[in-house]
Amino acid sequence: DNHFRTAPLDRNMPVLLALLGVWYHNFGGVRTHAILPYDQYLRYLPAYLQQADMESNGKRVTRDGRELHHTTGPVVWGAAGTDGQHVWVVDPIDGTTNFIHGIPHFAVSIGVTRNGEPVAGVIYNPITDELFAAERGGGAYLNDRRLRVSGRRDISDAVIACGIPHRGRGDHAEFRRELAQVQATTAGIRRGGTASLDLAWVAAGRLDGYWERGLEPWDICAGIVMVREAGGFAADIDGGPDVMKTGDIMAGNEYMQSG
Repeated sequence: DNHFRTAPLDRNMPVLLALLGVWYHNFGGVRTHAILPYDQYLRYLPAYLQQADMESNGKRVTRDGRELHHTTGPVVWGAAGTDGQHVWVVDPIDGTTNFIHGIPHFAVSIGVTRNGEPVAGVIYNPITDELFAAERGGGAYLNDRRLRVSGRRDISDAVIACGIPHRGRGDHAEFRRELAQVQATTAGIRRGGTASLDLAWVAAGRLDGYWERGLEPWDICAGIVMVREAGGFAADIDGGPDVMKTGDIMAGNEYMQSG
């Protein structure tokens, strides 16, 4: 895209491409299913976003001359392995609005769930050439550096990120109430527009916390693992048992959770 000049293809891009290659190699002969059918997904998008997502998601992919079953164009593919436990959750462009408007803050997000629970993920920002990766029990990393959530204890010193509901999405009045509470107690609020990177930045200690409602599994799957493996928490805002289902997420270090 002419909007952007991506970082050089150093050792990190091959890692991402290799992971995608493993995905296609392992699941090329297995019927894949969309978490959300593409035609339903498009109904939630403004018209100017639809073409970008169709171009990134609607391409036909073949292996050994055979069409894969996701060629009808799901925005995210959930590919079930033969064990029936693992599913890949992929968002090819997280931060589509940023991408369309030439804002260099978007990512590719790839997560893996086991029995519905996130267990591994990678988040790649092609503009900064930053590859965030995490695996349950194996820690979280930015390129070769181990990640740890911030150690900030006082919420009055904290910088918190959020998502802002826009036209036709979310409960605007509820968000304004939550925003007022956070404004009154923190040092600053940021809105990046890319949920996966917000979570990755919490894991990296750049942000002290993050909250947003109404997200989809592909927005948060990889980021949940990232934050937890960096020593933080990622949970449902209202205390529900499964944030992957509700999409209402809050994340941060242990002091932000208690605060």
